Amino acid sequence: MYFYALDKHATPVIGFSTESTTEEGIYTMTVLEGTLPELLRGTIFANALYSCTLTNTIPDGHGLGNAVQVDCAFSPALGGGTGTALVTNAVVNVTGPEE
Repeated sequence: MYFYALDKHATPVIGFSTESTTEEGIYTMTVLEGTLPELLRGTIFANALYSCTLTNTIPDGHGLGNAVQVDCAFSPALGGGTGTALVTNAVVNVTGPEE
């Protein structure tokens, strides 16, 4: 993951996703900048340069033309603070078992 205004180099992220309990087909992915070894050592929370949540705004959207709400918090190494954006024309691919 990377941020155009901060750096053009991608950084590794660790995360998980959950489905909304109130609206079917809406998923939130939570990511932290870091690696699996940092997660296993328990240092990822203290060392992450940023943490973000990404939420699709259209249930079960597929392909180009979707919107994703992005909310991030940045460490002091990246200037601190928070940022938010509605990313339009995003590519979303919801996968999982067929029902």
